Amino acid sequence: MTLLRFLLLPALLLLLASSCKQNTSSDIDLNAELPLDTTVRTGILDNGLTYFIKKNTKPENRAELRLAVNVGSLQEDDDQQGLAHFMEHMLFNVTKNFEKNELVNYFELTGQRFGAHVNAYTSFDETVYMLKPRTDSMPVFDMAFQILEDWAHLATMEEEEIDKERGVVIEEWRSRLGPENRMLYQYIPVLYKDARYASRLPIGTLDVLENFNYKTLRRFYKEWYRPDLMAVIAVGDFDVDYVEQKIKEHFRHLENPTDARKRESYPVPDHNTTEVSIVTDPEASFTNVRIYHKHEKKGQKTVGDYKTYLANRLLANMLEQRYDELKQQEDPPFVYAYSYYGSMARTKDAYVNFAMVNEANILRGVETILTENRRMF
Repeated sequence: MTLLRFLLLPALLLLLASSCKQNTSSDIDLNAELPLDTTVRTGILDNGLTYFIKKNTKPENRAELRLAVNVGSLQEDDDQQGLAHFMEHMLFNVTKNFEKNELVNYFELTGQRFGAHVNAYTSFDETVYMLKPRTDSMPVFDMAFQILEDWAHLATMEEEEIDKERGVVIEEWRSRLGPENRMLYQYIPVLYKDARYASRLPIGTLDVLENFNYKTLRRFYKEWYRPDLMAVIAVGDFDVDYVEQKIKEHFRHLENPTDARKRESYPVPDHNTTEVSIVTDPEASFTNVRIYHKHEKKGQKTVGDYKTYLANRLLANMLEQRYDELKQQEDPPFVYAYSYYGSMARTKDAYVNFAMVNEANILRGVETILTENRRMF
């Protein structure tokens, strides 16, 4: 039997900019706001939809388009758990301008493959749809904007199609019942202690997926797929003026509901104790240890913020080199280890250390990680 152990520390082990003395050049204003790339054209339509456009000629005759919806599983009501992800599936089935299987057939006929050129994902906080159309064929390129518009507000959600997709999503839910996910369901309430994230995994619950009413799915789409929660991003080998015109043509007539629901923010609360999760599964293939140091997300709004980000990246990379040296020992404390600094939620960042260990070396692996971190100061 293997063991998965999580240690969640309430204090941040690393914030280099605030814990180490900085030598700041007199000609650099660390409080200056980071400017937007001047080659990016951005705008906001009257209905609140935001767009970003950038010309990029490599690769030639290609573009990348994204429809980003600022809605994920956190916005689901109790009877909608899993429906943000379900909605993503439905938009590849039937929309106003694409009958059953027409969208899939169209992608195949134009050389766009799922995964490589067409994709989407649903997370806690957002749902993003991605296309990589050719730009050397204007009919193909123009159609890409129609597809984005269909996704944004023209889903038909026929009951027959909903039921067909219900089986597909339930099968995906079942495919995730391996040992790693079984353990995930046990430790995520500790990782996201007292946070909505712990009860809103994007895959949802089997009970909801099997039994939700058609109106429940339609309600989610009507309430949350609206222009003030959307952004269109376009990067590629194209004329920027033309792309801006196409975005306005397809999205400026979208309307927000008169009684629009407020999009709530869901923080991950701090805690004053070191939280520990010890999780086992008889089918787990390896044992690992993770140590999280959580703190409020600061973001990258100023030059100083970006400097801190770079310093954190450098420190994590240097610590990883130490770990590589240690695993070369005759009797190493772990099989593999790394560290990284990144986001764990919209309002929370984390400095994370990970080690894959032999079952007999769990405590030694933890001690080594903590020791190497302490040696940095």
